Amino acid sequence: MEQTTIRVVLPEQFQTEEKWKEARKRPAERMAEWTTGQMHTEGWQFREDERTKYMIGYAKIPQEEITTMIAKSGQKNAYLQRLARGNPPVQDTAWMRREKDETDSDCGKSEAKGQ
Repeated sequence: MEQTTIRVVLPEQFQTEEKWKEARKRPAERMAEWTTGQMHTEGWQFREDERTKYMIGYAKIPQEEITTMIAKSGQKNAYLQRLARGNPPVQDTAWMRREKDETDSDCGKSEAKGQ
């Protein structure tokens, strides 16, 4: 079975306190929310930059699931990106600019709806 690697970014600012704690304790289980088939996760790290704290990790998923998985990017406020070996990441996600005066919560809600 051919597999593809994806990167998952989960920003703390878009998570409920409960979901963030869950992600910190069991990142692979949180990742399972987005896949319907077999998956191998690896390399979960928690990072912080000037804007937010976030979890970043990688998963190998069956090639036939990639379209379904990438379509879920932004849902549940997790952002998925397909990686290509030896090449820059494939940009499957359309990033949206935050509207003036839009809160983190508002931004996450509109992205989850695909607006």
